[in-house]
Amino acid sequence: VEGSVRMMEDQIQVTAQLVDGRSDRHLWAESYSRDLSDVLKLHHEITRAVTREAGIVLTAEESRRFAVAKTVDPEAFRLYQRGKFFSDGLEQNPLRAIEFFNQAIAIDSTYALAYTGLAIALMDNDITARLPGGEVYSQSKRAIEKALHYDPELAEAYTALGKLKFWYDWDWAGAETAFKKGISLNPNSAQAYFEYTPLLGSLQRKEECLAMRKKSLELDPVSPYINLSAGLTYYSFALYDEAISQLKYTLEMAPNSDWPHIQLAWAYAAKGDYAKAKAECELLEEQSPDRNFAVIGWVYVYTGQTEKAIKLLKKLEENYESNPWTIYQIAIIYAALGNNDKAFEWLEMAYQRRAVNFVRFKAASKPNLPLGRLRSDPRYWELRKRLNFPED
Repeated sequence: VEGSVRMMEDQIQVTAQLVDGRSDRHLWAESYSRDLSDVLKLHHEITRAVTREAGIVLTAEESRRFAVAKTVDPEAFRLYQRGKFFSDGLEQNPLRAIEFFNQAIAIDSTYALAYTGLAIALMDNDITARLPGGEVYSQSKRAIEKALHYDPELAEAYTALGKLKFWYDWDWAGAETAFKKGISLNPNSAQAYFEYTPLLGSLQRKEECLAMRKKSLELDPVSPYINLSAGLTYYSFALYDEAISQLKYTLEMAPNSDWPHIQLAWAYAAKGDYAKAKAECELLEEQSPDRNFAVIGWVYVYTGQTEKAIKLLKKLEENYESNPWTIYQIAIIYAALGNNDKAFEWLEMAYQRRAVNFVRFKAASKPNLPLGRLRSDPRYWELRKRLNFPED
């Protein structure tokens, strides 16, 4: 399915076409013009047309869902789209996204999609360490409950619920159930597969995880964020050459972003190519001189820059209360330095404070990585048991 969308004031124009993927032959095309307030009805109308032309038979339940579509306030829809713009990019601005989603909700308090956008932006704001979490959990949970109240079969709401259960509740089974529900309601949602993938990576279910990431890329191949995450997926399974290739490709899409360089530093260090890992660290320092790169502290140790690592560690320890996300990173740096007691002290603090990045604990415990050096200590296995990770 291919198409284009144009919005002009309170009108939306959509061109949709069905193309045979093997022969590239156009099978069907149609243009639509509707009031912006009828965008959800239009979405369902196009879906029905495409499934009909493709010879797909909808179930009774699917037909019922497509028959029910509420109108959307045009201004609320525009604000929602602005929120998505700031929420979905590689260089996210969650605060701006949250602002627009809240404005959309202020105009239409029953707009379920705006609530899911708000919940995901709140969580991303916390998970990516852009500012302290605070009331993120309760606010996100409340927004998801609102979304499901106004639209009990909204795929995006179940995706947001899965994200909450994964990153915050550490409820692996509950998260998976929610993600699968979201995919069943909208099997063409790139975001649903994208959000599900980190759970599979954390549980180290390799084949399922790689398939899920592949699906998200097929549905949205030009998303820098999904491409970046594909690099992290490869890294999580020690596929370092694949990770490096993917991250270099992502850099072509987002040359000014720090994150591809951060993950390249990880991959090179894990692979043992310390010269290239060090070069990535130096590039990051030059590109963003005012940023404390907690996430590459362990790379400093691996590349012989111990003094830098200790200096960074001191700054992080002085300021962790204002950014709890760094607690887990402090533990990793101590593990890299070989100070196991301090590493476990900070890991315990990360556990007690439910640091969101703790979900990566199992995936980050490979023998060549800092946390992998703790595997011979009974405290490591006791902690992993508390996290309820499945056995290797």
